Amino acid sequence: MKPYRTTQLLKVALLWLTAATALNARDDIMMWNWLSLNLWQNDTHKVHAYFDNRIVDDVTEENLWLASLRYKFKAHKNLQLGFGYTYIDVRNITTDSWRDQQRLEFEVNPSFKLDDNWKLSFRNRMEVRYYEDRDDSSSRFRHRTQLSRPIDLGPLSSYYANVELFYLLDLEKVNEVRTVPVGTGIRLGENTKLNLFYMIQSKRTGSTSTWNHAHALGTNLIYTF
Repeated sequence: MKPYRTTQLLKVALLWLTAATALNARDDIMMWNWLSLNLWQNDTHKVHAYFDNRIVDDVTEENLWLASLRYKFKAHKNLQLGFGYTYIDVRNITTDSWRDQQRLEFEVNPSFKLDDNWKLSFRNRMEVRYYEDRDDSSSRFRHRTQLSRPIDLGPLSSYYANVELFYLLDLEKVNEVRTVPVGTGIRLGENTKLNLFYMIQSKRTGSTSTWNHAHALGTNLIYTF
């Protein structure tokens, strides 16, 4: 199959999946605010910190905050390996109680240039999760497929779309899908970039087969030291 045709099929497949998910999105409206700090990097190694704050229930209630420290290693021009530690505090809005979680994260992330503009990247992450009220741990696998490309439309410098699946190893099923049909990057300065995105989050809990959907408007401010 010719490279051009392969690129077009991948674009159509991803856009079809994001559109299908968007048609089912309903229920809650959320605001996700991320901060990414690139603390140190060279051609092979990278250390960065990541923070997350989420407001849910039609943007009226704080639900989660997160802090993470991550290391990335460029093993090959098409392969990045990573390790991270994350601390999370999640609020139960019904009981107004907070529950913390700690995670160890391991990543294997291949990426490929499809042509002069489009890039196909995969993030494969294994998470080992520890909860404050449990003696054991639980693990899940996350797989994100993303298409991205640079653009030159005024302040807009990039476009991307992605789909991420969450697979619970103990339950042996997918319990969450996050779909970003549109995201864009804005260059604010030499070391500063702002990503804006729209996400559809689809989740199911326990053994139920019913999916609940929510919209999220997101920001990701990225600063490189």
